[in-house]
Amino acid sequence: MNDTLKNIVEPHLTNGQVLLDAREDSRGNYLRIVIDSEDNITLDDTTRLTKVLRDSTEIDSVYPSGYRLEVSTPGLNNSLKFPFQYKKSIDRTLAVSYIKNE
Repeated sequence: MNDTLKNIVEPHLTNGQVLLDAREDSRGNYLRIVIDSEDNITLDDTTRLTKVLRDSTEIDSVYPSGYRLEVSTPGLNNSLKFPFQYKKSIDRTLAVSYIKNE
């Protein structure tokens, strides 16, 4: 996790939201923020954070040449890190398929 980006993002999270990841690509112009919460994260939540960060002078000063910003929630390929993530996944159905190598 990029500590500079983490320090910029965390103060803008609402109560109960957790920053899971804050990364920039190797060129430094694509920023990916991943958040989660015990409650479901909505599209309004990610949109609000995107707008707040986009309007932030802190990010503009760190990335003066511009950047692309993605704010999202963890996908299926992300491991669970916090107890609340396990708890909110109880009783969820997951369909798994596989291809048998012959």
